[in-house]
Amino acid sequence: MAFDSLEWRLTAKDEVSQVTDKVAKSFGDVEKASNEAAKAVASSSVSWQDMAKGVFTGEAALKALETAFGSVKSVAMGAINEAARVESLTVSFEVMSGSAEKAQISLKQLQQVALDNPVLGLEQVQEGGKRLLAMGTSIEQVAPQMKMLGDIAGGVGADKLPQLVTAFGQVQTKGKLMGQEINQFAEAGVPLIEELAKSFGKTKAEVVSMSEKGQISAGEMTKALDNLARNKFGELGAKQAETFAGKVAKLQDAWQVFLQNQGAKILEWSKKFIDIITYVVTDILPKFANGVNTVTE
Repeated sequence: MAFDSLEWRLTAKDEVSQVTDKVAKSFGDVEKASNEAAKAVASSSVSWQDMAKGVFTGEAALKALETAFGSVKSVAMGAINEAARVESLTVSFEVMSGSAEKAQISLKQLQQVALDNPVLGLEQVQEGGKRLLAMGTSIEQVAPQMKMLGDIAGGVGADKLPQLVTAFGQVQTKGKLMGQEINQFAEAGVPLIEELAKSFGKTKAEVVSMSEKGQISAGEMTKALDNLARNKFGELGAKQAETFAGKVAKLQDAWQVFLQNQGAKILEWSKKFIDIITYVVTDILPKFANGVNTVTE
């Protein structure tokens, strides 16, 4: 029993050493960079004190550094969270489309749709695209259709976008515009009935009757919505983009795109680190606990 306990402890010690070496190596560069940064801050703080002529105390400088490092940490965590969300979104697009390349192209296009629309947020556009894809829209048409629906939502209200996506997706799935969907568009404030009446040369009552009989195809509906997006709501979106609120919204979307792109680089290292910690928790610690129990028995 004593020999077995000694052998187990030597084995466990060796495995723990290997893991800790990996963790130490992972953080080695970070520690080195931190030390160099600390030296730089220390040397520069003297010149700052001289320039400020004693206005800033050591305590004030420390608080400023804490705020700066806190901001860096916040940005890094925001980037990781955004990248993790997009990674999950990418997997969904790849699985539903059957093509990793097409999924990447579509997601890039959706980023641009959000940047060009001052009313809609990036996440809102991406999730809307995912829903369209799940409801049968081809991967090539996801971004163009989200642009069309997004332009309309820019006129009737960004909060109406999920309703528009649902109604549009249902029509695409059925292949025809029915009474339920035409009512959903009407409730969202979209003058689809009027546009179809103009297109068909019919009255609004006749259009409603046609929809109830399933006589309006998904293609005819899409054409009418596209006309509305281009002619009625497109100009409105362009004007909104030039407003102060529109420019702020575009800046927010651009910042979110930046976080997603930069976070993707950090995410790979983070996943490797989590794998190491998971290995310690699931393999090393149980062996350690069992060894302690064996020794004490």
